[in-house]
Amino acid sequence: MLGINVKRGIESTFDRVFQSTGGKFKEIKCTWHGSTAGINYRDGVCHVIFPSLRDTAEIGTPLFNRLVGYALHELGHAWFTSGSVWDDAVRDAGADGRLLGNLINGLEDPRIELAVI
Repeated sequence: MLGINVKRGIESTFDRVFQSTGGKFKEIKCTWHGSTAGINYRDGVCHVIFPSLRDTAEIGTPLFNRLVGYALHELGHAWFTSGSVWDDAVRDAGADGRLLGNLINGLEDPRIELAVI
């Protein structure tokens, strides 16, 4: 399957699933430029970052399954993670904020994945 079709399929499915579950954001944006997946929500916009993927790349089943997994994982953060509480804790930690953010993420990931399942 070509990369462009994978991107379109994942983005449209991501948006439909999110909206059908009473999404709390006014807009979802997806970009394909990261080295892994991530999510940010600011001012009502949910921005999901997926790994970089060339439009002309031939995508096999294993990579496609990982990308779907990334989408479900990041949706889990959108549904079950309190971004403002996380941001406050990181800000309050000062110089240790990045370390604390990584620790929170390490604890949060299995919790939200279980909730998604």
